[in-house]
Amino acid sequence: MPNGTVVSFFDVFNITGIPAGGEITVMADDSATVILNGVALMPEASMSGNKYAICSDFGIGCLAASVIDLPASVLHEGTNTLDFEVAQRNAVSFGLDYAGYVNDLVPTPESSSAMLLGLGLLLMAALGARRKSANGAA
Repeated sequence: MPNGTVVSFFDVFNITGIPAGGEITVMADDSATVILNGVALMPEASMSGNKYAICSDFGIGCLAASVIDLPASVLHEGTNTLDFEVAQRNAVSFGLDYAGYVNDLVPTPESSSAMLLGLGLLLMAALGARRKSANGAA
């Protein structure tokens, strides 16, 4: 890729509970801006004093992973979008690597889980009533 090229990579994910924050680890060649739901969490490394000898000398680069907090105030219950704007600054290679997680403060149960729990309790109550009537008849 020619120098000056910036390519956006997107990842959309769903949170089923109330998000309590999280973390993402990012490496990029040459550098990247990380945006969560339209809020820039970490900008591309500054061009000032940055030699880009292999990749960025500071900020997000390819020699050491950058760990970025995902604030609960920026996360949404439901759909969330991560945008990585990866910049090519020093010819040769180009890439992005990331991994992360989100903590749910209060997980929202799936409707099928609640239904199965209710069915299980109903079945236990029915078996208990049957056992009582069987013992009373003896």
